[in-house]
Amino acid sequence: MDFRQTGNDNMAQDWFYKLLGEETGPLTFRALRELAADGHLAADDEVRTSTSSWKRADAVAELFAAGEVEEPELATDYDLDMLLTPSSAPVKLSEKRRALQAAQAAAAAPPPEWFYKLLGQEMGPVTPDEVQEQLRSGSLQGTDLIRRGRTGSWQPIEAVAEFAVVAQSMKPQPEWYCRVLGQELGPMTFDELQGMANFGSLNADDQVRHGAAGWARADRTRGLKFSQAVAVTVSHDRTATYAPFGQDAKRKEWYYEILGQEMGPISFEELAQAVTQGTLQLEDKARKGKAGGWSLVIDVPGLVNSETRAAHIAAKIEASRPKPVAPKPEAPRFVAPSPPPPPVVAAPITPPTPVAPAPPVMPRPVPAPSMTGMNSGGLGAMPPSRPVAPPPPAFKPSKRSGGSSIDLSGMLGGLSELANPKAIGAVLVLALAMGILAVTQFGIRLGGIKGKADYPEVRQMYEEAKQLADKKASPAEWATFKGKHEKRWAELRTKFESEGAGSEHRVLQILLFAVKDNLPNLPARMPKLESEMKEAASKLGEK
Repeated sequence: MDFRQTGNDNMAQDWFYKLLGEETGPLTFRALRELAADGHLAADDEVRTSTSSWKRADAVAELFAAGEVEEPELATDYDLDMLLTPSSAPVKLSEKRRALQAAQAAAAAPPPEWFYKLLGQEMGPVTPDEVQEQLRSGSLQGTDLIRRGRTGSWQPIEAVAEFAVVAQSMKPQPEWYCRVLGQELGPMTFDELQGMANFGSLNADDQVRHGAAGWARADRTRGLKFSQAVAVTVSHDRTATYAPFGQDAKRKEWYYEILGQEMGPISFEELAQAVTQGTLQLEDKARKGKAGGWSLVIDVPGLVNSETRAAHIAAKIEASRPKPVAPKPEAPRFVAPSPPPPPVVAAPITPPTPVAPAPPVMPRPVPAPSMTGMNSGGLGAMPPSRPVAPPPPAFKPSKRSGGSSIDLSGMLGGLSELANPKAIGAVLVLALAMGILAVTQFGIRLGGIKGKADYPEVRQMYEEAKQLADKKASPAEWATFKGKHEKRWAELRTKFESEGAGSEHRVLQILLFAVKDNLPNLPARMPKLESEMKEAASKLGEK
């Protein structure tokens, strides 16, 4: 069938059309033309009759208006004339049709991908429905960060329009009240109420209520917990103020002092975070407002929990006690062993020389028989033998009135005795014993002082930090300094720990303390760092 036929033929047929893949019909030609006029039927949509195949809608005569005019909501006589005017010009779509096409494109497009951060780790991708489901289950909160796609910017979930309603409905409502020192506080969330109990601002015998319910003791409130340490250490007199909570904890009205330099204002939450990270020490000063009085960080209500406060006080008491002086061990006296006596060498015995018989002479007294003249045959008298030379006398320095002199021949004789193998062995044993004694008792290290090779690098970081402290650098400058060196501190810390840093290797121990505790917590730890670096320089013989 030819679609380009007269209007009467078109109107006599039953028509069908496809929209979003769904076939709709049958309907009259007049109804089909009204759909086209309202913008619900586009030129590229497919239509057919009960006896024909699918064709584009713009192939049907008299179905669309011609010309560069927008399709009217309600047709007029002029519009009907325009509809009957054939033209190849494109049809201008109405607002309704454009909205329909936009809805069709959005339905056909894949759902957007979302990524979120949980405990500092990026998770995803997930669909919007999955994000809302996690909000309802409590896995995500409105303050958690989220972004659309891999290139979007991070923002709180509650700031995204399509998640804001669910995030707000799941947000804990401030419906709790308490009475502290005769003053009613609230409304607050249950977490804020538990925080007051943790820090000792709320006692077990204080009054608590939920919404318009009646007052009850705090320790009888279901889910509210009090630790035993808080109950023991918190004073029941409690003339101090309570810890800020809610919006009061976010108000920037707190100041603190480090090395005589006042900084702030910051919020109570930021102040507590600085204490947790070690930027603020318990003995540093803090105050609320410009007109407030300074007090130690440890004494600010709600800033330090009771367990930490009790441990700090106990450590100070222990440090103030006099330490017994341990007796200084005496260094063992080294007594050189006496050299072995030189071996006795027997003088050679000269055999007797036979003597020719003497002529007869007058008899004379016979002397007493000599032991050297004895033989194995008996005690008979033997002819007198040549006298045996006595052994040389022991070396003795000769004394003169002008002073002592050295007999070189005697010394050379003593050296010749040391060439004996037994004497050489004794000297080697003695030298080995002295070396072991030096290593164990006097701290001599064959490999040098541990940490000496890494000292210049840490020293350079210390000098850089000292310049910042001398000029009273701003918190931003300190943050830049830490960001510059944090990676290297972690590497050096691993290295020093693997090399066995300890009190027996004091220089290495000082360098470990520097990269682990002191440098990352500047400027608060500057006095400690300066003291220990001076000690290391002294041990290395530097200024």
